[in-house]
Amino acid sequence: MNYEIFDSIADLRRSGTVFVLVTIVEATGSVPGKPGARMVVLPEETFGTIGGGAMEHEAISHARGLFKTHRNEVVHYNLDDLEMTCGGKTTVQYEYIAPPRRLFIFGGGHIGSALAAMAPNAGFDTTVFDNRTDIPLEGRFPEAVKTILGPYEEAVNHLQKGSYVVVLTHGHQWDEAVLKAMGPELLAGMKYIGVIGSRAKTGTMHRNLEEAGSPLGANFFMPIGLAIGGPAPGDIAVSILAELIGVFHETTNLPHLRHPPPPEQSDPGVPFFENRFSCRLDMIDIPLILLGMSK
Repeated sequence: MNYEIFDSIADLRRSGTVFVLVTIVEATGSVPGKPGARMVVLPEETFGTIGGGAMEHEAISHARGLFKTHRNEVVHYNLDDLEMTCGGKTTVQYEYIAPPRRLFIFGGGHIGSALAAMAPNAGFDTTVFDNRTDIPLEGRFPEAVKTILGPYEEAVNHLQKGSYVVVLTHGHQWDEAVLKAMGPELLAGMKYIGVIGSRAKTGTMHRNLEEAGSPLGANFFMPIGLAIGGPAPGDIAVSILAELIGVFHETTNLPHLRHPPPPEQSDPGVPFFENRFSCRLDMIDIPLILLGMSK
């Protein structure tokens, strides 16, 4: 057995690459691959082998079809049907391996902590950043949540492409600083970027990032969350998590709160929702600040 394939699998997982793991789980008669033989299938290449020949060619073709369906399957093959003279039978397991759902939250305040408490149960590998080193984060989050204290400009070095980024810092200047520190490559490479704020702040954010050479694209959601109502930090956290789940599953026609960017930057292919909840987050920001409660 080629155990080096496990190193390849680990590398692919760390990089967030989507792949299909093909494993022979049962074989009878004369067959080219024995139980336990494994192969990793990518859209353009493969690692490992399940024995070669027509059987492997069929398995590669079947595996690549799963990049569209995102399904796991078990398929039984009679090798006579593949015109293989060995004539045995084999059972192959196909596992579609999606990239881990990595969520990075900037800001460990009331909304950030509420979101971080729920996100792991929804399958998100969650990390919280905060630049307020005088505020202890220990004990505020589940053990599954990683916390990092320090400058946000340095925190962006922990980000990985294909991840989900939620910006909930304690000041608008820090929200913008996070996005500018990410730069155009990271901004474009994220699955989702959400920022709390008003429509007015949204327009300003788009203009400032455009001027800084880091335009915001269709993966940018501001105001953040879905229009489900509720002013409490927990309510807002639920609306954000619901939006994250919707983006992950590519669900359409959701009531996103995000406001369109200026017309010259608007993407006509992305639906935006105008409704009476659009200013909700802005109204919430005011009492939170007056009460001395950061986001």
